[in-house]
Amino acid sequence: MKGQAIEVKLIGEAKRDGMKVFIVAESKVKLSKNDVRRFIERMIMIMFIS
Repeated sequence: MKGQAIEVKLIGEAKRDGMKVFIVAESKVKLSKNDVRRFIERMIMIMFIS
């Protein structure tokens, strides 16, 4: 496994103050600025779709 990327994507659903909320996360061994930028862009798209 040494030198290989490990990627984990997580999504969860919960209720907060009676409203449904989603928890979305991405995890990698080595996170780059581009990875963070892409994640933020995806979250913005999800927020506009909801």
